[in-house]
Amino acid sequence: MPRREFPVEEDESGSRLETFLRKRLGLARNVAFKALRKGWVRVDGKRAKGNQRLEVGQQVKITNYALPLPGVDEAPEPPPPVPESVVERARASIRYQDADLVVAAKPAGEVVHKGSKHPYGWADALGWALGGEPLAPVGRLDRDTSGLLLLTRTRGAARALFAGLREGTVARTYQALILGRPREAEGRIELALAKQGAPGEEQMRPSAAGQAAVTRWRLLDGHPQASLVEVELETGRTHQIRAHFPALGHPLL
Repeated sequence: MPRREFPVEEDESGSRLETFLRKRLGLARNVAFKALRKGWVRVDGKRAKGNQRLEVGQQVKITNYALPLPGVDEAPEPPPPVPESVVERARASIRYQDADLVVAAKPAGEVVHKGSKHPYGWADALGWALGGEPLAPVGRLDRDTSGLLLLTRTRGAARALFAGLREGTVARTYQALILGRPREAEGRIELALAKQGAPGEEQMRPSAAGQAAVTRWRLLDGHPQASLVEVELETGRTHQIRAHFPALGHPLL
């Protein structure tokens, strides 16, 4: 049977279902609308409309197994080549692994996913380090952010962990150096965020029309020039920490 069930990944959170069908599954616009109209699309087992906003970890299922999915049914793209020196660094970065999971320390300066300007990502390097195994990152770290990266080896593990992110049973904790010293010892930032700016130069900024975003923080070490804070995310918006702290008056250093 062809694959017909797809978890919503973190960078797709907030997307319209119709957009997900076109970009993730490769359906033409008219075909996507037909599938929705016919009831061939389910989100977490329920019939959904094209304008429904998706959340990370939700399961989108196509019930018509005869419907071609160009973005899924085509031959998989071969993994990009990764320099051996990078593969060795990736192998040394692994902190834990079992049959379902891999945890690795992503260094600053490396992207998680390949892109137009990046022929490979740290996830690709880790896959090569494990013998060419396909790995699916749960969450994402910015290029200039270092930290532990969680990747799954099985679909069941990915489904469980994305559900944990959605339900709040999986926590993500960060440390950040910010400009100046906050007056309070801890706090909660609740500001909706949206992409703003010219194409190719967009930045996440506070916007009443944006997606809800909540960040909790506490002061670890404070000085007049700079302070170290611990940050925990209640939501996982793109560049959420970078966008929230300037609004607090203490941008990231």
